[in-house]
Amino acid sequence: MTSIIIPEIEEGIEKILLVQWYKQPGDYITVGESLAKFSCEGIEFDLFSEKEGTLKELNVAEDTMVI
Repeated sequence: MTSIIIPEIEEGIEKILLVQWYKQPGDYITVGESLAKFSCEGIEFDLFSEKEGTLKELNVAEDTMVI
């Protein structure tokens, strides 16, 4: 199992809002595909897949602050 890691955005930023998942469990994902939309200090950005495979589960709900 591979976890999705949110890269460090900027020093001192500890929490980021998960706005929307683009993929759902069972979806096949390729390298470079957008997985989710995040927001931090008014800036929205996408997180892209670094690996290929089938998404098994989502452990964080949309509109949740993540560390």
